[in-house]
Amino acid sequence: MRNGVLDRVEPRTDKRDGDGWDGRRSTGTGTAIEVHPAPVFLVLVGVSILLATADLVSYALNGVIGSDQVRRVLDVDEESSIPTWFSSAQLLLASALLFLVAFIKSRTGERYTGHCLVLGLIFMGLSIDEMVSIHEQATLALNFEIRGLNGASWIAIGVPLVLAVALAYRGFVMDLPQRSRLLLVLAAGTFVGGAIGVEMLDAITQAAYLELSVTHTLVVATEESLERLGIAIFIFWLLSYIRDELGVNRVRLG
Repeated sequence: MRNGVLDRVEPRTDKRDGDGWDGRRSTGTGTAIEVHPAPVFLVLVGVSILLATADLVSYALNGVIGSDQVRRVLDVDEESSIPTWFSSAQLLLASALLFLVAFIKSRTGERYTGHCLVLGLIFMGLSIDEMVSIHEQATLALNFEIRGLNGASWIAIGVPLVLAVALAYRGFVMDLPQRSRLLLVLAAGTFVGGAIGVEMLDAITQAAYLELSVTHTLVVATEESLERLGIAIFIFWLLSYIRDELGVNRVRLG
């Protein structure tokens, strides 16, 4: 299809025939983006390390400088900070890649198109939530707390949701090749470990009246770093899946 939607996604020439692609290189015009998972992963991790370091340095220097302006810009726990913007952008990138996977699967007639589309919507929601903290507002509206753990009541909602998603996507995960499956599980475990596991530890520090302490700052930095690392691994997995499992090594824009 010249100038059509299929010209925008260029398959690898070694992709087997009969799977919905004709195996020929696209001749459409526009900017072609090569799919290279490793460099993207290294950039994401590198930026994440820089942001985590900047967060801790700004905390250490905040009292010396006597102003919290720099701290607010670099604080991983602030909604309008640079680390929060970066995390939101990561989640949005993952969402876009999931939509791309859903599109390719819909063209090739492969299974789990709907799964990828729904997961893309979930990640889009997570990206928005990262900026406006919808989950925190929701728990305030529900007006309940876990005894002795102020601020962790949303975990009572988050854990069942994570389990529901895990059950819904069990078939998709089990159908993956072993290496791809392990990488996806690692990404999910890292992200959920930060979002829920370390969040629970953060709630404990708050319950112990350590919210403004070094302990609280380190716990929050660890939580956010694990979440960013989990998404970076997930993006690496998505790019690898697009290239290796779906046979697409170039995306053409325009």
